Amino acid sequence: MKDFGPRLQHLREARNLSRIELAKLLDVENVQVYRYEKGENLPSAETIVKLSEILQVTTDELLKGSDIPIEPKIRSPKLLERFQTLDQLPKERQTVALQMLDAVISQHELESFTERVRRPAAHQR
Repeated sequence: MKDFGPRLQHLREARNLSRIELAKLLDVENVQVYRYEKGENLPSAETIVKLSEILQVTTDELLKGSDIPIEPKIRSPKLLERFQTLDQLPKERQTVALQMLDAVISQHELESFTERVRRPAAHQR
C-alpha cells in the first residue's frame, strides 16, 4: 500500500474534512487518522471500506491510487449521508425535500445575482 497515507490525506482534504471530522465518521480517535496518513498504521479491511464510502472513491482508488483526478460527486459527507437517507423515503417526502432544496438554491442564486448587479452600480459612483 505504497503512498496510502499521502493519498488518504489528499482525499480527506479534497473533501474539506478535518482529521477530527474523518475520525468521527470512522468512529476512531483522531490520532488514528493521523497515523494512517503518516504511514505509521494501516487501516483494517473494514475501515478501508468505510473510508472509501466516506471519501466517495473505490477501495482500489483508495489503496492503489488512480491516474485520473478524483473529484467527488458530493463534497460534503454530511450532504451525501442526507441524500442517501432521502433516497430511501417515500416519493411524496422526496418531492417536499426537493421543493425545499429548490427554494434554498433559488434564494442563493437571487442573492448572488443581486450582489453582481449592485457591484457595478457601486463602482459608477
